[in-house]
Amino acid sequence: MNLRVLSDQSLLENLDNLVRSEREMTLKILHHLQEVDRRHLYAKFSYSSLFEYAVKELKYSESAAQRRISSMRLLREIPQIEAKVESGALTLSALSQAQSFFRQEKEKIKSVQEKVEILQVLEHKTLQQVQKELVIRSSNPAGLVPERVRPVSCTHSEIKFLAEDGLLRDIAELRNLLSHSKPNAGLKDLIVFAVSRTVKELRPKAPRVKFSQTRREDGFEKGRKVVDGDDSSQKRKRYIKREIKRQVWQRDGGQCTFADPTKNRRCCSKNKLEFDHIVPFAMGGDNAAENIRLRCQAHNQLAAIQSYGLKKVAQYVPRIR
Repeated sequence: MNLRVLSDQSLLENLDNLVRSEREMTLKILHHLQEVDRRHLYAKFSYSSLFEYAVKELKYSESAAQRRISSMRLLREIPQIEAKVESGALTLSALSQAQSFFRQEKEKIKSVQEKVEILQVLEHKTLQQVQKELVIRSSNPAGLVPERVRPVSCTHSEIKFLAEDGLLRDIAELRNLLSHSKPNAGLKDLIVFAVSRTVKELRPKAPRVKFSQTRREDGFEKGRKVVDGDDSSQKRKRYIKREIKRQVWQRDGGQCTFADPTKNRRCCSKNKLEFDHIVPFAMGGDNAAENIRLRCQAHNQLAAIQSYGLKKVAQYVPRIR
């Protein structure tokens, strides 16, 4: 289409229709993201989170992915705001900011009605106006300002966040404690020292893994210690010995072992790792190292879905319902 030949009125009408279509398409994308999240489909492609899938597979920028995922989760909780999103009364930026605010104030703002009332205040407002309204209602305004990591070269990044007075006091105390060994330590030096020392202290103690606490005979966790029933009078214990856990941890390199066979891509996530039975315990699998593997939480849940079905897993994972 040659836009230059259009009359002013036709051009503006076309643009208005396109924007309306864009909002409708955005709403459809949110619904698709919600269903992909519910089914854990991102995990099938070796991604440990929906955010990682949206950035690496769907090619959204990190900020665009975060806005859509936050908006999707708020829409899932409060479906009645769908019309507001479609009309443009509530933007993705406003929803994303509101979702961060609701997470921060979860002990104070619990009912859906309270959230709806706040969202009504945010309608037709700019991002700056939205932030102002939420800061007024926030118990911790500093917590609403997002952290940012901005690459400035191949080897360096700029880190930006708001620090509370308590953190500044701790940094000042650390500077005093290191005044002899590091008399000229700057802020970066102090943070590097504190982080590297903490990592060294935590790493040797034990793998940072969520140890399964209890499982019932259907294979899902529920408490501290579980013994699954079987046909024999003697019950099998689900408990995995520490030595076995150490063997599995070292063998798997302390990272998720899931691999996507279609793209030959491995997850390799080190976040929220769990010990997973290859042959599910409820289906006769034992606790030998050969039957245990490391999986991130997303791929552990994917294995549960594949073994027991989405409907069964939904009884134990609320967001899948």
